Amino acid sequence: MGYELERCQVDCLIAKANILLSEYKDTCRSELTSNQYAVLNYLFFSPEVSAAQLTAQLGISKQQLSKIFDALEDKNLLERKYGAEKDKRKVNISLTSYGISYEEERYDRITNFFNMKLQELSPGKQESVYKAIQSLLEE
Repeated sequence: MGYELERCQVDCLIAKANILLSEYKDTCRSELTSNQYAVLNYLFFSPEVSAAQLTAQLGISKQQLSKIFDALEDKNLLERKYGAEKDKRKVNISLTSYGISYEEERYDRITNFFNMKLQELSPGKQESVYKAIQSLLEE
């Protein structure tokens, strides 16, 4: 039988995670909404998708998605590629080169933040955390 967490441990874990997330958010740019970040993140790993695919994968309505596209296009982070004669029913979305650079920089900041937090731990705790994360990722 494996280990099980008790309720008070889960509560403490959530509290610590919230503190960590708040510290992380302080290091991030805040000019984008969480849905805008979700779209950028999805496009970063799926270079060109249809608006319908994004709606299905992210659970964001077509109307919301259209507003997100407008905002991200205004920031030169993504581009829409229309089918024949600008048919708005058939549009593919992809990151611009600036959008790709933006996401790469964001992932570098995220990685640096978590590595900095890891380095604050003792070597033994670093190893334990690293092994726990590796184990979770293998599941």
